[in-house]
Amino acid sequence: MMYIKDIIRKKRQKQELNDEEINFFVQSLFKEEISEAQASAIMTLMFQCGLSEKETIDLAESMSETGDEMEF
Repeated sequence: MMYIKDIIRKKRQKQELNDEEINFFVQSLFKEEISEAQASAIMTLMFQCGLSEKETIDLAESMSETGDEMEF
């Protein structure tokens, strides 16, 4: 079973997230299964630590597959 806190911890350690972890984050975000604080934490880490080209592609694909629009 995957947990968002493990994904946050992994990115905090500047490790690359795989497509399953990124998809889990995106799906959890759009289903509102994670808190705003958790979403903010992982997005901040993605910004501060950066994303690899593969992570960027996986994130964009996961977001586009939701079919939803996100309002900030």
